[in-house]
This record gives sequence, structure tokens and C-alpha cells, in this order.
Amino acid sequence: GMHDVVDVGSGLVAVGGRMAWTSPDGITWTRVADADVIFGIAEMESVIAACPGLISVGEFDDNATVWMAVPPE
Repeated sequence: GMHDVVDVGSGLVAVGGRMAWTSPDGITWTRVADADVIFGIAEMESVIAACPGLISVGEFDDNATVWMAVPPE
């Protein structure tokens, strides 16, 4: 399930385990395609809005891990 949610201005992004979701309103959620393939055995625990983009933290193979996503221009 979802572990953390962040407001990105144009909607919300949630992360949890090997999955990520987006929502325009907090009611309807869409799973990000292939997130489990992208993250493999990694587990996302938290996400914050950065300028620009997002930073998520979690673990991969019992090691702390950080991911950065920057929106396309």
C-alpha cells in the first residue's frame, strides 16, 4: 500500500514498496506503469517535492537508497 504522499502542484504522487501512483484530486489514483519493474526489489518508503522534481527514499538489498525524478520539460 501507500506509505507517503506529496502534493506536486498539479496533483499528488504516492509511493509505497515497489509502486508509485499519481492522482489529480486525491480520489482517483493511477498506478505508474512498470514501477515494480523499474524499482525491482527496491522499496520506496517516503517522497518529497524538490525543485524541480521528486526525491524518494527507501531501501535496496538492505541498503538506504535515494531516487530522483525530474519532470520532462
